[in-house]
Amino acid sequence: HDPKLYRLETALWDKDKMVDVRTTRFGFRQFYVNGDHYELNGIRANLRGDAYEFSWHEGFRHGPATAPVLSTKELIPQMQQQLVREYQKLNNNMLRPHKASGIDELYDACDELGLLVVDEAPFWETWVRTDERAKPNMEAWIKRWIAERRNHPSIVAWIASNECWYGPTGAILLHAVRSADTSRPSFNEDPWGPQP
Repeated sequence: HDPKLYRLETALWDKDKMVDVRTTRFGFRQFYVNGDHYELNGIRANLRGDAYEFSWHEGFRHGPATAPVLSTKELIPQMQQQLVREYQKLNNNMLRPHKASGIDELYDACDELGLLVVDEAPFWETWVRTDERAKPNMEAWIKRWIAERRNHPSIVAWIASNECWYGPTGAILLHAVRSADTSRPSFNEDPWGPQP
């Protein structure tokens, strides 16, 4: 309810001349599973939220093959900021960018508002399209994704894949996420496994 953000400025000097500088914003928090519930900074946290995705609506199914869609991940930064403020007004304290990770400004806004994010990789029903031959590419993508997002304190958990019901890709992706970041819970959205 009272997010604190910090900035780290790193400069590279060659003798008396600064040749590069980078500012990194970050925050601290602890989020973990404790028995049958989540805890945020040592206090039980009940997550209230929804999929941050409007690509389905009344009378249509989701997906580009079945309907014209509007993805929240395609909106301009100002609209992203407005939407997360509206999510929070609905008494939500978390959101899940469904079917893929969002743009940088989405996470910046959530960091500033104290909204929690369960971030999701774009691997959706990969069993239809791929198998273990894609393992090196999937693992490399997971490592880049987590490296780019890990400083956002709003991200409290990773979803490695969504609906990878058959084949090895769900387990491959979950292992890749857990290898890249052990500080957050990680899941594979698959009701039948694998969930090692």
